[in-house]
Amino acid sequence: MKIIRDESGQMLVMTALSITLLAGFMAMALDVSLLFRARRNAQIAADAAATAAALNYYYNMSVSTAQAVGKSASSSNGITDGTKGATVVVNMPPQSGPNTAYTSFAEAIVTQPNPTYFMSLFGFKSVNIVARAVAGSPAASKACNFVTNPTAPDALDLQGAYLISGGTVNGIMQPACGTYVASIDPSAIKVTGNGGTVDANFIATAGGASGNTSPTGVTTGVVGIQADPFATQVQSAPTAASCSGGNTVTASTVTATTVIPPAVKGVVCFSATNVNLANGLLLPGSSGGTVYVFENGVTVGTSATVTLGSSQYDPATNLFYDTLGATMEILQGTLNQLSDSNLSIYAPTSAGPTDGIAIMLPATNTTSVLQVQFGSNNEVLDGFIYAPSALVYLQDNGGGVTATGLVANTEKIKASSLTLPSYNAANPYTTPLRQILLVE
Repeated sequence: MKIIRDESGQMLVMTALSITLLAGFMAMALDVSLLFRARRNAQIAADAAATAAALNYYYNMSVSTAQAVGKSASSSNGITDGTKGATVVVNMPPQSGPNTAYTSFAEAIVTQPNPTYFMSLFGFKSVNIVARAVAGSPAASKACNFVTNPTAPDALDLQGAYLISGGTVNGIMQPACGTYVASIDPSAIKVTGNGGTVDANFIATAGGASGNTSPTGVTTGVVGIQADPFATQVQSAPTAASCSGGNTVTASTVTATTVIPPAVKGVVCFSATNVNLANGLLLPGSSGGTVYVFENGVTVGTSATVTLGSSQYDPATNLFYDTLGATMEILQGTLNQLSDSNLSIYAPTSAGPTDGIAIMLPATNTTSVLQVQFGSNNEVLDGFIYAPSALVYLQDNGGGVTATGLVANTEKIKASSLTLPSYNAANPYTTPLRQILLVE
């Protein structure tokens, strides 16, 4: 009976059992932690694959190339398709989720088997880790007006009965896209008088505002203002050297019956001084974009209606499609629009140096002023006015300018109307001002 009641040694048994149980938990924790680590590495590879594929497609518009680049990015991050049982699939468009309608979005699915230790005792010798990522351009930017001079006072100069808006839909005024003013001057934005109206998503400046600050919502002292979003893109834009391939028009007046030579590498040139564009002239665009280079200035004649390029517009969605794009590039001199003239341009929507640009004064143009509106003339542009070294000037309210974007060294609007619906919103799948982001 004494032996039965003897409790010596029971702690040893309990300790042995506890150690066994603890070892089991430790082994399970090891398995779980290794699987979490593998899952994180797989997600890194998937994120890299989706981002690389979307970015490559943005520049090259090739699904097969984008898929190959996406798989290469996954491999660079440790998981190679077909190696050690791993699979890397890149889908364009995504096969599931909220972005299946967007052909420019890339979905990467990375699968990799991972060995287990404790779980293998129960027949689970490996577990497949799956990671998914989707990258693309999820939304149009709300900015399309960029005033680039970094130090000028009155870089954005608003006077009199000016009106800046995004136009009207069903009689209701819409806000204009946002404006960035890069100048750090205390008077980077100057407002004169009480007669003007600004209805915009935002106005932000690195400097300050002076005068009558009637535009509400002006944010001053902003760090990291975006200046010229096209600076890198336009570096290979046509120059005078592009006008030496039999693609030059020498006539001083161009009418609907003028013979326009075939474009050479997407370029047609006009060599006369202040070439006069007559009423009814249509300079056709192309799917890759045609650049009409005016070597010494251009004039839109009195009461003339002139069109460059063509496009379809869907008012239900506020989107442009089937664009055959064209750009008016003015190497030297400027644009003159005479009384009652109307100029319409549909900018290229294919990757290239003038993608998204309707009127272009390159930085090499020594003209200091581009007056896009005076008196009763009008412009309707599905594209940017790009004049990074010039003052873009609008004056008088007899006409107005509608442009889906503007880049200027400085900008002055004097008793005139500037309508700025966002180019990015109207052309969300082709705009060059996109940022590739992980969206899923």
